[in-house]
Amino acid sequence: MNLSIPALLPPIIIPRLTAAGAVLLAFFSGSHFLKAQEISYPAKSGIIDITQPPYSAVGDGKTDNTETIKRAINDHLGEKRFIYFPKGTYLVSDRLAWRREEKLGGDGTWGCNLAFIGEHRDESIIRLVDSAPGFGNKAEPRAVVYTANDGRDKGFFPWEETGAGNDAFRNHIRNLTVDTGSGNPGAIGIDYHGHNFSSIEGVTIRSGDGAGVCGLVMTRPHPGPLMVKDLKVSGFDIAVDVADYGYSITMENIEIEGQKTAGMRLVSNVLTIRKLQSLNAVPAIMDEGDGSFLTLVDAKLIRSPGSETSAAIVTKGDLFARNIDVEGYPVALETPDQSKEGPRIEEFASRPVVTLHGSAETSLNLPVEETPFYHDNNHENWVYLSDFGAIANDNKSDHVAIQAAIDSGLANPDITTLVFDPSPEGSSFYETSQPIKIRGSIRKIVGMNASINPHGHPVHFNKDHDLTNPVLDFSEATVDTFFIDDLVVSSNKNRAMSIDHNSSTKLVLRSVQANYRSHPGAGTVFIQDFTGGHCFIQAPGQKVFARQLNLEGTNHDKIQNIGGQVWVLGLKTERTHRETAEPMEIRNTEGGKLEVLGAFIYPLNTIPDGKAMIVNEDSSLSIGYRTAHWHARTRYDNEVKDTQNGETSSFERDSKYSRKGEAGAGGSVVPLLRLGNAKAGE
Repeated sequence: MNLSIPALLPPIIIPRLTAAGAVLLAFFSGSHFLKAQEISYPAKSGIIDITQPPYSAVGDGKTDNTETIKRAINDHLGEKRFIYFPKGTYLVSDRLAWRREEKLGGDGTWGCNLAFIGEHRDESIIRLVDSAPGFGNKAEPRAVVYTANDGRDKGFFPWEETGAGNDAFRNHIRNLTVDTGSGNPGAIGIDYHGHNFSSIEGVTIRSGDGAGVCGLVMTRPHPGPLMVKDLKVSGFDIAVDVADYGYSITMENIEIEGQKTAGMRLVSNVLTIRKLQSLNAVPAIMDEGDGSFLTLVDAKLIRSPGSETSAAIVTKGDLFARNIDVEGYPVALETPDQSKEGPRIEEFASRPVVTLHGSAETSLNLPVEETPFYHDNNHENWVYLSDFGAIANDNKSDHVAIQAAIDSGLANPDITTLVFDPSPEGSSFYETSQPIKIRGSIRKIVGMNASINPHGHPVHFNKDHDLTNPVLDFSEATVDTFFIDDLVVSSNKNRAMSIDHNSSTKLVLRSVQANYRSHPGAGTVFIQDFTGGHCFIQAPGQKVFARQLNLEGTNHDKIQNIGGQVWVLGLKTERTHRETAEPMEIRNTEGGKLEVLGAFIYPLNTIPDGKAMIVNEDSSLSIGYRTAHWHARTRYDNEVKDTQNGETSSFERDSKYSRKGEAGAGGSVVPLLRLGNAKAGE
């Protein structure tokens, strides 16, 4: 079907290049955001190229590809596969939902474990046709892209109606543009549902005529934990809409402009944002409260010329803000109790700062490094596990094959990338009976959502809860930086440590499920969209930069920092040990520096009497957090225990910090807790 449409609008629409617009453009064009990347994959990688048979989509900006893309979704939903959009404009006339449509042979159920990925953010475009049927009514909004949950816990959620739930794993949208076209006032760009290791990254959402309900919606129960990074939204009533009680959302490098109601709206959730840039005639952020906790750092909020909006941030919820530059708005922050004038908020907490032992009443404000990015588009430098005899899903050890694939980089220094190519059915599980040694020239593992599991060898992986031996061992690594994308490195019920970082090589872990441990001398580690049980920093002086860190282990401390410098943007923890006063959610010792911006602590299990949530010993820590409990047995009464120079003090649950709002469970909100005497910014 060929459709006549007007020429496409440019990716970012700023009608008048005013002085404020020029300032914003200059700000956006700096080094704050990841530049658009060209990312290509060979067919052998297991990618589902939407332009190749049996789908043969046409990205010519004229052909309606709706049924073609839906068929690809229908065929691969739940298989942990990546649907790839080469450069082109792919017209659609209906919603692309993570659902097995009956007219395409499906059973009508929702699903997850599926990703959309483009070759180039600015040139791989999914575009809704102008005046599309079903997208004209604001009272009944409809999304162009709609991700979902697999229904495992459908009895607790409106799954049949909306695809909501809390098992929407591996729902990724990356490196493309979603354009809602013109004449679609009821359109939503992306209605996103994801959990644990799900991400939107390098995505532009735009309206062809500025109209539409919202760019990015995350409101179905329960969104997160998830990561949104390098997002641009142009037009709509609201750029980003976040609601529901759980489970926390982390955002970084966000550009929004041209909204009509608010730049971003928040209700109830835990939302953590770093580097928000807004050009708007309306409030940049509107937080409607109901127990919400917003953390906002390093933001630039500009009011469009001619606007009469007074406040850049309007909030009824809890807030921690730092390093906020405001231009044009007479009021930087408006709460029910006070207003703060601009042009800058150095630091603000909506409730009294909690300190012990005379600590400063300001956050640590640790220096931050950006997450490195690497992708080799020369596919001659890629190798594949299948070429070395590894067979997924056969329940046999693939150790020899995996090690041989890694070691191919010893013989050929041009080899850069190892692919865990998926099996034909999608979900791929590889086994290893011994630790895999990372060495040679390979510097990236493209996991393709595969899993590598300890095989239960009687020597290496047989002791329950004994984390002595690793699955991936970096002791022989020599490359400067090693990248792992989209890989599950299992500990097999804590029979092994997933990743042992025991060399000076820097690590970048992106959309990875694992346990992590460092050793003295370990290089910097960058963690992004990560889920696992435990994160052990055992290298004094090591730098750690974590973005969207979800930890759910029960047999060891979730974060254990021994003398490292750890910065976390967005933390969610779940479950605790039912029987002992150990382990802790966070343990910071031996001169460690630990800063957590925006944490959601969700114990879930019964908490033994006297157990502390956070333990700090002769170290410095700052954290903002919200806890959740459904009944008194799952509530931390002793939230913090701090020891300095042999003297111990505690912060116990205090009604002054009770969560505000009616939705969801009870709990505490502490916008800023500060322990120790390290100077801010060091």
